Amino acid sequence: GGSTANLGTSTETIIAPSFKKRVDFLLKNATPQNQDSCSLKTEKKCGTSFFDEKICSSILSILLKQLGEKLDAVRCKAGECLQRLLTNETLRLPYVPYRHILVQALSVNERGKNWADPSLTFPLLMKAVNIDDFTEPILSG
Repeated sequence: GGSTANLGTSTETIIAPSFKKRVDFLLKNATPQNQDSCSLKTEKKCGTSFFDEKICSSILSILLKQLGEKLDAVRCKAGECLQRLLTNETLRLPYVPYRHILVQALSVNERGKNWADPSLTFPLLMKAVNIDDFTEPILSG
């Protein structure tokens, strides 16, 4: 049992396995070593992976867009999520394009940052706007 989701204005439809199947897959196939390049093995029987470069880039784009939103609460949660995703060394998120540049631009290694504060968040976000893959989502936020 999978589910179908239509993401935003895209006409592309993504079919995702059920939550239980994704969790079971991740528990069986996640490897702690070499997590920056490809930490999830592909599923042998159907040759697909539940997480890849495209999905990772989409998630980061959405969070960067939300980091530029007007609502303080939305900015705060987006910043907290980005900080966790980009800095967690215990379970490192694979496939992050331009990880080092994003970490530097957003200064996510500095703890205790108030992401809700636009005078702090917007200048950091403008440093990341120069990353081609994320220019459009940042400017649309």
